[in-house]
Amino acid sequence: MKKWPLVSIIMPTHNRSVFLLEAVDSVLNQSYTNWELIIIADACTDNTNELIKPYLQDNRISFKETEENLGGAGARNLGLDIAIGEYISFLDDDDVWHQNKIEIQLDFFKHNSQTVLVYCNFNQWFQSGVKKEVIIKPTTSLNEMLILNYIGSFSFVMVVSKELRNTRIDSELRSAQDWDLWTKVLRNSNTLAQNCNLNLVDYRMQGQKKISVNKDSVSNGYERWYIN
Repeated sequence: MKKWPLVSIIMPTHNRSVFLLEAVDSVLNQSYTNWELIIIADACTDNTNELIKPYLQDNRISFKETEENLGGAGARNLGLDIAIGEYISFLDDDDVWHQNKIEIQLDFFKHNSQTVLVYCNFNQWFQSGVKKEVIIKPTTSLNEMLILNYIGSFSFVMVVSKELRNTRIDSELRSAQDWDLWTKVLRNSNTLAQNCNLNLVDYRMQGQKKISVNKDSVSNGYERWYIN
């Protein structure tokens, strides 16, 4: 690529230091190097601060701590307020990107200028160490997203940043935050989201305090999302 656009990566974290460094290392190991990583430590009370300190020697990494617990939506929105890249990616603190994730999705944008949101296939990564590949549908429309979140997790997606300039996640949502944001992007842009059709993420299925396994939180999140 002749032009090397800046990619802003937003990573919220809350007391997940047991997984965090794997996620950060997967960014450092990317084949594409023109990125900024914005880590939002959301009222952490564990040793996240100490673990991250050595990484801050890399000037591409910034670390912001919040005194108040903003939740995943609030932390990601804060990251969006800070980000300056031409493209935005999100990475959950318990997931791991494959080494060419950024490079491949940027190249997909280069050859598919009609889309503003690109996602990918992924491995379900179980506590036992087993990884099972999941293939997502090749394109997703707004109408399809109103039925089901076909695009999936924050960790799978890259978005053209101008599409998020005035768009934020509902800060009251405890679940379905990704669904909320992707639906807004497709509604505002009037485009299809597209799958680059490669497996680029290891998605941890049994992380500490993972919100997606809390049935009450999921139910409440979906209810609020549908009301919105």
